[in-house]
Amino acid sequence: WQEDQGRQEKDSRLMSETYEAIVSADVRTAIEDDEELFLGLWEELIADQERLGNDILLTQRTMDFFAHMFRSYVQGIIEGVVVFGAFDNAVLMWGKAGELPWDSRLGKWANGWGTYVRPEYQKQGWSKKIREEGKRHLRLMGFETLLGGPFHKNDIGRESWIRFGARPHQELLLVDLR
Repeated sequence: WQEDQGRQEKDSRLMSETYEAIVSADVRTAIEDDEELFLGLWEELIADQERLGNDILLTQRTMDFFAHMFRSYVQGIIEGVVVFGAFDNAVLMWGKAGELPWDSRLGKWANGWGTYVRPEYQKQGWSKKIREEGKRHLRLMGFETLLGGPFHKNDIGRESWIRFGARPHQELLLVDLR
């Protein structure tokens, strides 16, 4: 009995150490050569959200827009950041989306375009790791607020954003004019 308990404690300790190693693994910011990797992961993100019935469509126009945003952030044309998980298993893109033509209580704000972790790496701390790195970069750029969140019906994403410290802010309503 004691031998089994000792083995279980050892297994538990190894699992904990493995988890800590994964969570503490490095993340990296994107470079220009990462565009193909980014677009592949971003396509997975959009396809995943499309399966949930969300509005964004996986079209050439959509991918061209996100490719443009990627290049703009990586080249420093627009303030923003793209972060990858250490095993190219996750991606985040946050940054300026444009200027509002009015003053706001939000201060300098960034748009949270998306955070995606491949399914086989979910529930291992990758979302938190890339978000913390993204937050660090935004703070260095002087951003005060991040606007973003999961698409409708993405309950896992919603829970993850709340754990990250997000809170509800105003509500968008849709009126179909077709």
